[in-house]
This record gives sequence, structure tokens and C-alpha cells, in this order.
Amino acid sequence: MNLEYYKNFVEIVDSGNFSAASRKLMIAQPALSNQVKTLETLYNTKLLIRNARSVDLTDEGKILYNRSKSILTLLDTTQKEIASCVQGQKGTLWLGMSPALPDAYITNLLLAFNKQYPEITYELFEVNAAQLVELLNNGIIEVGIIRASGSDYPTLSSALTLSEQMVAVYPRENPWLAPDLEKIPISMLKDVPLSISKGFRKILTNAFVKEGLTPSFFCVSTTRVATLMWMEAGVAVAVVPSSLRYDYGKEGYCCCPVGDSPLSIDRSFAYLKGRKLSAMAETFLDFSRNMFSEINGLEQSDI
Repeated sequence: MNLEYYKNFVEIVDSGNFSAASRKLMIAQPALSNQVKTLETLYNTKLLIRNARSVDLTDEGKILYNRSKSILTLLDTTQKEIASCVQGQKGTLWLGMSPALPDAYITNLLLAFNKQYPEITYELFEVNAAQLVELLNNGIIEVGIIRASGSDYPTLSSALTLSEQMVAVYPRENPWLAPDLEKIPISMLKDVPLSISKGFRKILTNAFVKEGLTPSFFCVSTTRVATLMWMEAGVAVAVVPSSLRYDYGKEGYCCCPVGDSPLSIDRSFAYLKGRKLSAMAETFLDFSRNMFSEINGLEQSDI
């Protein structure tokens, strides 16, 4: 089996015609035509229908095209994994996360991982949850740090899950909340302008509805930077994960758990079910498990 024939067959289909494939592959059109004829002879069937400016797959050609792509992807993955083993802990980690910085947990994780594995580089995607799932499903990234539930994303599995309390962050001097609270019941947030990230809207709304109340969302943003901006300006109270205690648990600000039984939100280190992860992705997940092993709420499960 000449793998180049299958690779070129896929390129002809993806390019739309022999001429475009010939230019991209830098192989003469007659040579490509002969390769296709060889494959058609091998499988004893017609694989392509030539039109004036394009090619169409026959039913048999569709089978060969799909199988060829799978084989080529498997070979490419195999080559990358072998290269990773040969080179040791070198290469690129393809990682996605929600746009959640500043975030002490993630910042400390990435800096510690870099210190341990200084020769690993990063392709880092900061996008929303739906886009992270798309990147995982399409094989663009290997690991996504995502807030999700199993009913939303059944194609994903979780290597580990961190459970974080939700806290209200606010200036000590403000017109709504006292600075010496140990916890903030939902009822105490009635009519308080809240600044939150979009991913927290549902859990907070449900908590308010359970108390027969309606939340006063001043700003629902896609980034944590905007969420905190309004809080720092004294315009609203920010509701954020407890990891921000490290940044705002200081003089001038208060960080207090929200809810009688503090609300919490899970963050999963997710990957595509059934996908064989690269050595670097496995190394990153193992490192993350070890680093967070003492944090309450660490679990292994499907998202």
C-alpha cells in the first residue's frame, strides 16, 4: 500500500479538482491521474467522477476518502507521539480555557508546570465553553479547562474536577454589605447590583428563584476583567469563584461565601472521549492531579 497515493487522493477531493491539488502537492496532473487509476484498479471500482472544473466522489470513493483520512490522522498522531517519546518532555501543549484570568489556581498551575517542564511550549485558546467544546471535538486542543455538565457535553470526559465556592467580592466601604460578614445569604443580595461572568448567570438565577427572589444583574460579561472592573469602581458587587480570594482577600476588599450553604461551581479538565492523548497532555493532567490533590472536591468522572 503506497500511503502517498491515499494522501494525494484525499488532497484531490479536498482541493476540489486535480489542477488545484497538483499545484498544492507540486505533482503533475497526469501523475495524480495515474495514482487514482491505480487505486481504482486495486479496488476494482470507480472512485471519482471528473466534471469540467471539479471532481465528485462515487459512493465507493466516499468510503475510501473517509477511511483514508482516518488512517492518515492515526499515522500523524503516531508520529507525534513517537517524536514526543524520543525528545523527552518537549513540544507543544494544546490547551483551552475560559477567559477567566486573573485566576490564582490556573496561574499557579501553569507557572509551576512551566518550572517543572521548561521546554514545553503552549498553544493557548481563551474562548467560551461552547467554543472550547468545538475545539476539543475537532481535535484542535487536547485539554480544555471548562465549566460544564454531562447533559450539555456528552462527548467529553473529565480527568479531574475542581469544586470552588462562589464568593462575593466588594470594597469594604460600600452601601450594600457589611465588611465583617462570615457568609452572605441570597436574601441579603436582594436589590444589590451584581457583576458576574456569563457562565455564572444560571447558577445564581436558580439560587435566587429558589428563595422567591430575582437577582439584580448590573453587568453580565464574557470576561472576568470586566466583572472585577465594576466592583473595583464601587458600582457593583462581584460574584466570582473562591480562587480570587488570593487577589482580593486583602485590605480594602471583602471576600465572603455566597449562600447559606455556600454555592459552588465545578471546573473540569476535559478531553474528548475515546481520544488517545499525547504524552504532553497526559503529563499536564498528571501534574494537575498531583497539584490539586489536596483541594476539596477533586474527583474523577465524566463531565
